[in-house]
Amino acid sequence: MKELNVLLVGPDYRMSTGWITMDARKGIVADFGPIVLATLAGLAPDFVTIDLWDEPTKGHITDDTQFDRHYDFVGVTGYSGHIDQALRIASVFRKRDMLVGVGGPGVSVHPQAYRDHFDILFIGEAEETWPQFLEELANDNYQKEYRQISKPSLDNATPPKWDGVDTSAYAMGQVQTTRGCPFDCNFCDVIYLFGRKMRHKPIPVVMDEIRELSRQGFSTAFITDDEFVGDTRYTKELLRELRQLNHTLEHPIGFSTQATINASRDPELLELCADAGMMFLFVGVESVNPEAIKNINKLPNFNKDMFVEVRKIMSYGIALRGNTIVGFDEDDTSTFDQLFRFHQDAFISLPAVTILQAPHGTPLWRKMIENGQIIDAGAFERGRYSDDYVGYNFNTLPKNMTRVELMEGYRDLYARLYEWDNIKLRNIGWLGLCDRLPQIPEQAFSQQARDLLLDQLDHRSLLDPAGRRMITEVGDACREIAPTLWSRLKVSIIMQAHVRQSLHKKILPSLTEQIRKEKSGEFKPVVRTFRPPVPISFRQHIRELLRPVYARLEQNLNDPKQLNEAITEVFVDFLVRWGDEFETPAEHHTVFLMELCDRTCAKANGVPPETFVPKENGPPPSAGLIFRTQQDILRNLDLELGFEEKMPHTHRQQHHNSPEAQPIIWKN
Repeated sequence: MKELNVLLVGPDYRMSTGWITMDARKGIVADFGPIVLATLAGLAPDFVTIDLWDEPTKGHITDDTQFDRHYDFVGVTGYSGHIDQALRIASVFRKRDMLVGVGGPGVSVHPQAYRDHFDILFIGEAEETWPQFLEELANDNYQKEYRQISKPSLDNATPPKWDGVDTSAYAMGQVQTTRGCPFDCNFCDVIYLFGRKMRHKPIPVVMDEIRELSRQGFSTAFITDDEFVGDTRYTKELLRELRQLNHTLEHPIGFSTQATINASRDPELLELCADAGMMFLFVGVESVNPEAIKNINKLPNFNKDMFVEVRKIMSYGIALRGNTIVGFDEDDTSTFDQLFRFHQDAFISLPAVTILQAPHGTPLWRKMIENGQIIDAGAFERGRYSDDYVGYNFNTLPKNMTRVELMEGYRDLYARLYEWDNIKLRNIGWLGLCDRLPQIPEQAFSQQARDLLLDQLDHRSLLDPAGRRMITEVGDACREIAPTLWSRLKVSIIMQAHVRQSLHKKILPSLTEQIRKEKSGEFKPVVRTFRPPVPISFRQHIRELLRPVYARLEQNLNDPKQLNEAITEVFVDFLVRWGDEFETPAEHHTVFLMELCDRTCAKANGVPPETFVPKENGPPPSAGLIFRTQQDILRNLDLELGFEEKMPHTHRQQHHNSPEAQPIIWKN
């Protein structure tokens, strides 16, 4: 077996907003320590020498970039938003006759977009396929595609290997404790990537990883879980250990993570979060319109007064990054003022507003493409709408306003939220909400600490005179109201200053330029029509696919009369996801079909998806029953997927004839 030289690359993402940049130290040039690269390095066998190149800190790889060695393999990872950068990197190394592969959520969600540009694809999680590939490459017998079918257990998780990372260049470390999400929001593709069932990393392993982050000099860490409170028993046990660990460290680590609003229901959980050093929670508020929440199937937010719930979380000394989305069908031009007042009155520390995206293959994507509200996915996914607008392209068309009105409202809302006076009001309001202070040793307010923060932010050109006044006044309020919250308030101010800088330097000018192009007609959105075909190959294999689906649904549906409708729904979702590349049934198709069956049964039975436990499949249906059923199902699929017959001939926007509305080009 030969030894291998491997380069792992993390692409840059040009439109980073710095939302998690918590450290103003000199030398910090990127937000997150590259946990994916470090984990892949940790999984590599001893006969492999791994070099890491994270573009946010080392710079873009170009044709002129020189390396100390020739690599047997170059691996690129990233999300869908990294696709342009990933293809650029692949091109550089292919010109040098090096083998290039790609993995990560981007290729896992949409592999066909990558196949012509990479030699090897890694689809799904990598704990099993990555070491397998390296063994096979060392023996000159590797495959073109590696697909992790089952969801690997985290019981024996390999810790990240940070040896090749200059950790001093990053604001914060990262640690993962779980994978999976029990919910099924229709705009999210997390369950397609990591499944509904929560998987947990052993808590002692997590503690070891955090100790290593501390040794590497990190004072803050982001817990990368998609739903931190999905299993509260595990979460509480983890937080108790984090609390104890932080009391042993010379410099306690401050944490942040993502969680649903369900966290607000559990006072014990919130106390543990606060005392373990949880400084920020990223919570998906999504919308203040209950109809929008219902239509995106955001179950944790159903029947909740989000104003009350977010303030409850913040009352424990935990700052909030509340994510809201504009562009839902329920939104109009009045939505922006409503969201501004919500953020200000709720004292949300760090507002995060995005324009609605519909990821490929999600239920939202299917619904909106059927209604003529999806812009050509090729242009969107490749980031070609505007060179300066990468990262804030959106592939949806609003229903009750024009694209221009949506972008103008979004731009103006973001600018208002990050005016210094509005930042000041939210920060001081948050301090006044805190009626249960965190029980953890943290830096208290002092004049010296405030002056140091001012100097640090000045050094990074993040302040103007109004910003300095804001920090001075907020510091005075902290001294009077809750001096021990200073370290958390400082983190919030640093993050707000970074977001404000990014807004004014990149995001707002890019939006203004895109608005100009669309008003002038220089840019015309291309609406994508789509008829996901029922492929001939699918028709040929319908019986093989139908058997396990029929058995699963028949065993788990409470109402047998819903069987045909449920089968149709499962196969529609399947074809929307896989129809354009389906050839023959494979193991990953069956796994995905069973997940769709369980989701469909939970909905039909009125059971929350996070609590639904399927029964084992019953006896397989007879050949005669399958033959009779398949004809009905194929007819249903032809009807359901015949989107072009339902598509409007003109785009259904209320303001289609307004001066700002641009002609819509229909792509056939």
